[in-house]
Amino acid sequence: MRGNVLLTLYFSNHEPDAISARFMELLAKCDILVVENGSCDGTEDYRTDLLNSLSSGTLTLTQLDAIGDPQNIFKGFEHMLGKVIHGKKKRIVLENSPWDDYLGYRFLTFLTAPPKAHSLNEALGKMGSNLNEAATLVRQRDEAYTTQLSELAKANSAAEILAMMGSGHQRTLVHYLNEKQVTFNTTEQQSSLPSTYRSIALERTENHEALTRLDLLRCLAEFFPRRSFTRFGENEGNLLMRFWIEKLTESALDSFLSQIYSRPKPTQQHSPVNSENGET
Repeated sequence: MRGNVLLTLYFSNHEPDAISARFMELLAKCDILVVENGSCDGTEDYRTDLLNSLSSGTLTLTQLDAIGDPQNIFKGFEHMLGKVIHGKKKRIVLENSPWDDYLGYRFLTFLTAPPKAHSLNEALGKMGSNLNEAATLVRQRDEAYTTQLSELAKANSAAEILAMMGSGHQRTLVHYLNEKQVTFNTTEQQSSLPSTYRSIALERTENHEALTRLDLLRCLAEFFPRRSFTRFGENEGNLLMRFWIEKLTESALDSFLSQIYSRPKPTQQHSPVNSENGET
């Protein structure tokens, strides 16, 4: 006998440990699996067909590897997920994201590169603006995903639906689904990866919470010491960097970042070029 709650949201990171024992339990019970899809780039039908063919068992893992992926479309987490769902007989649906490639690129540029500025105060202002613009994009995506899940649940009222999404979307999606009076459960994968200050600040901004100067300093500081910790590996390095930033006072962060933004920019040296063969 089925329970009354037929929609479950599974929040996780995008790493291999997202495929946890709990996820496998939920997958075994569901009829429909909704997979997170960051941006719609025109390959959705192709990827949906691949995932459903793997799920139904009509496409084997050997055949998948034989197909190859010269355009690097079916990659990363999605490729790993394809192997997990092989033969599970689940209907697979991709998130219908409102982002195209351009909006996805804009989102990444807001959060993956330090703002260019002539002073620390200017950099902090741009960091805040970048977070606001990124939060607006994420909010649009969360609203669209809420509508998609609501409509999917109504159209498949007897089906168990499992929907995957990144952990940073949890608060907003829960809020929007409650507004639409959609009944659902949530479960969250306990990640070994530390959350970055930028991801925490983005989630808070998306939920209209004000950020302090210390919040912005910490977000900005994450861009710069990263190389010092890479020798420890990505996960351990991120954790050590997080601890390093957390121990610094606001004045220490201010001093550290002021030095970076007061450094003169290096001038680019150009060598003469041989006009006939392009050699220097």
